[in-house]
Amino acid sequence: MNKNFNDAKDHFLKEGYCSFSIKDLDLEFATFIEKYLTCDDKKNLREVFTTGRFDSNKFETSFNENTFAKAESVKQKLMDEYDYGNNVSQCWYRCDLEKVNRYLSVNLNYPYQNKHDKFLKYLENKLFNILKYFYDLSDNVQLDNSELLFTLYNKDCRFSQHQDGVGVNYCSMIIYLNKNYNPDNGGLLLLNDDFVIPELFNVALMDLSKHNVRHGVSKVVNDVERYAILYFPIIKNND
Repeated sequence: MNKNFNDAKDHFLKEGYCSFSIKDLDLEFATFIEKYLTCDDKKNLREVFTTGRFDSNKFETSFNENTFAKAESVKQKLMDEYDYGNNVSQCWYRCDLEKVNRYLSVNLNYPYQNKHDKFLKYLENKLFNILKYFYDLSDNVQLDNSELLFTLYNKDCRFSQHQDGVGVNYCSMIIYLNKNYNPDNGGLLLLNDDFVIPELFNVALMDLSKHNVRHGVSKVVNDVERYAILYFPIIKNND
């Protein structure tokens, strides 16, 4: 999909989705992501992911374990039992910001050590700036940021393409964290007939207030890990 930032807003307004590099909109935020949140084979957030979601045509569940290894064992058992044909509709991991902040506080000397509220506020402000650009929002708009999390897709994870309709969420935003991601590994974000490679700095934005975009994530086919920030802002009722 075309990532030309000059075309991104026009495509977003017309089609309801777009992708671009965060470096073209907020270089300071891009520098923060590169320094503290970049994921590759040597440095990543794997250990914070202990909560997973698994849905098939016959069985749906969420699972939460003490460690990533235990969660991965649960996922593999579910795959062994239910992954045949097109039976599995979604499988992926999620983690909240507080757990990510604790992990970074232990493993990195970064600005928000043990200061979850400041880490949350920093991300909220940066993400709100993106929304202001694409939606022309005023500074006094208030958002519900309860659905702001990190995600992990590894081997066999996927999310079948689907449509959610026009709902309560304002939009969805994804910021990818993988350095040198090979698209042959799968895990591509599908938006109608376009796709977005989950490569470091890539941002995908999908409107949910006026558009009903078909979307999903292709199956991860190799032993890799795909990391991202996922955000579903909701405009608060100010009445």
